[in-house]
Amino acid sequence: MLKHTQLVFIRAAMILIFSSIMPGQTVPVPMDHPVNDFILRLYTQQKLHGLHPGSRPFTVGQVINALNEISTSDHTITNQEIILLERFKKEFGVDEIEQGIRGPWQSGNLSSSLQNIINVYDVDYPESRFVSYHDDQLLLWSDWEEHFSIDIQDTITRSFFTDRVTIAGVFDNNLSFYSRYTLHRVGHNENYPYPDEYKQGYALIDTNTNWLVWDVSEAVLHWENSVINVELSKIPIYWGFSKQHSPILSANVQPFTFFKASKTYKRIRTQSVLGSLVPFGEKPKGNVDIKYIAAHRFEFDLSSKLTVSFNEMIIYANRELELGYLLPINLFWSEEHGLGNRDNVLMSFDALWNVNPGMTFYGTFFWDELSWFKLFKPWWGNKFISQIGLYWVPFGDTRLPDFRIEFTASRPWVYTHQDTLLTYTSAENGLGFPLGPNSQLINLEINSWPTFKTHLSVNIAYVKKGTGLGSNPNHSYSLRNEDLDNDTPMLMGNVKENLIYGMNFHHRLTKLLSITGNCSFNNDEKIFEGRLGLLMNY
Repeated sequence: MLKHTQLVFIRAAMILIFSSIMPGQTVPVPMDHPVNDFILRLYTQQKLHGLHPGSRPFTVGQVINALNEISTSDHTITNQEIILLERFKKEFGVDEIEQGIRGPWQSGNLSSSLQNIINVYDVDYPESRFVSYHDDQLLLWSDWEEHFSIDIQDTITRSFFTDRVTIAGVFDNNLSFYSRYTLHRVGHNENYPYPDEYKQGYALIDTNTNWLVWDVSEAVLHWENSVINVELSKIPIYWGFSKQHSPILSANVQPFTFFKASKTYKRIRTQSVLGSLVPFGEKPKGNVDIKYIAAHRFEFDLSSKLTVSFNEMIIYANRELELGYLLPINLFWSEEHGLGNRDNVLMSFDALWNVNPGMTFYGTFFWDELSWFKLFKPWWGNKFISQIGLYWVPFGDTRLPDFRIEFTASRPWVYTHQDTLLTYTSAENGLGFPLGPNSQLINLEINSWPTFKTHLSVNIAYVKKGTGLGSNPNHSYSLRNEDLDNDTPMLMGNVKENLIYGMNFHHRLTKLLSITGNCSFNNDEKIFEGRLGLLMNY
């Protein structure tokens, strides 16, 4: 009888997973792609309703649906928005891939590829794929990227090469897959810090070329159906309404592998994640510990203009998977108490209010630990982060700027734990707010599209960062100075202040070539940094 019950359960689960009435295009879009700013702009103008910015990266399917929604809506869009809309519909129009197999080895494709390198980019021309295949059941495409850039720090320069191959597709309309391999090579210089792209893992110093070499992989296997969506992934996770400084999950670490179940029903969106983190830093020694994260996000549209969400995250280690943390509707806070109060539980509320077309307020209250009775007192255990932001799009013309201003205050000891294995980190990099605990940030960002080929972003950041114990998410709060338990200010230690000016741009030269660049100047430390690159995306 037990075996029969198990077989019935297994068959029901298989039917649940593989039966589908919805398309399965869930290939992630890179979070630094210019289409993200275009979509957030349209969302704030209330011209877009079918996409929700609280959980990213967006997917190819979401982007296609969003662009199609704008194309068929009754909203008035400017000529500049129409051109950008057509550009991105061409870039992401994988559903328009022709039947059969296409590749550079076929007659005429090699010569057209050479022309694509030379000819000036025009939105009227269709995009090219390195390899594509399309039949009644399978849609598959592959992209090949080469990115050569020069890094500059004051008078020091180094070369930076990135090779990337992506394979993605959809099978039978419900199974989508994605695999990306990236190889980074950068000129090694002892006086030059590792680039931001390096987060963790083995890095080889090639003595023949004096290059620092490391690689990164990403992958997704996703089943989508009418009851519940499930996936096994290794991609960035970003939860929160801030564009890039979320205290919840900020994609500030190298992607880790996780299982996710998600469901959308009318105005409710839920997702539950169980992932495997990296407990060690750059060079592990001896026995390696096991570290997990479980998280869920419940997002509700209280109205067409107001969205709120509740998030719970928990870090646990050195034991088998806890099934209680796998239940999406189970409260981790209570479950952790039942398991002996030995894990690290973190929670947050965040909200987004689209006040009127062109203006959005958002905020987050994140707590690692706190006492409601001591909330406004300088108690060390009030480990929380508060964030508030405004995104304003005053003009319909994309050539004119939009503005985002944001303030974040992160108290000392946030994300830490008495057991350093249970800190809110992966490979010693913080999972949440990029500046970590004991910090404050005022960030102003201005975006515009001078032409449909060019995206420009300017930002000014005022940073205050405390020092000493409690300033790093890897610290153990058992080492704190207990004399300060009732006298821990918002910032402690020697507080460093920096005013940083920055700029990013992306310009499409031809169908295959783009120029990318960024630069920043630290006004207090008098440090100039920048990068100028040439990107080939086939």
